[in-house]
Amino acid sequence: MTSAPQSRNGGPEGRGRDETRARILIAARDCFSRHGFDRTTVKMIAAECGLTDAAIYYYFPSKRHVLEALWSVRPNRGVRGTPATEPLTPERLKQLNDAVIDFLTDNHQLMRLMIRSALDGDEVARALRSDNRATWRRALYEHLRTIATEDEASFTTELVMAYITGATMRGHMETGEAFGEIARSAEFREELHRACLELLDVSFASPAV
Repeated sequence: MTSAPQSRNGGPEGRGRDETRARILIAARDCFSRHGFDRTTVKMIAAECGLTDAAIYYYFPSKRHVLEALWSVRPNRGVRGTPATEPLTPERLKQLNDAVIDFLTDNHQLMRLMIRSALDGDEVARALRSDNRATWRRALYEHLRTIATEDEASFTTELVMAYITGATMRGHMETGEAFGEIARSAEFREELHRACLELLDVSFASPAV
């Protein structure tokens, strides 16, 4: 006797719905990041994930609901998992930089969409981008504070963030979809780390008194 399909999220039907919903969100993320929210149609999203328009509407009442669902997906944690428990060293700084690059490459399309939407005036996208940058700023500042004064740590934090942001944005513009692969390379990361070390006007000898 065949068992009836289970309707809860843990059962076959629930898992199937979750997988289809995830496919739609991935397709929408890619379409929105390539074409922008306004120029993307439900038909384009459906074609991207191999579904019908009706299937998209079954899961999401409108294109706007799809975008709002994307904003509810939390990206990989990035620098959240790197507490400042010891004085900062060049090696630790490289770990922080690598965590930021990993975050940007692992969430490449979502970050691209977030920036594009923020520039287009999407308040949710702006808030999420500010939240991500605040997390990065706080982690970097806390590490720098172990070897520098408050003013030095604050100034250097903004300097390093500005450099990495500029380097990654330039990389996106110059290489497009290939940026993720380039940013994962040891050569790119070493160059970025050397540049950050040159920016730092602090000593890696001991924590600030």
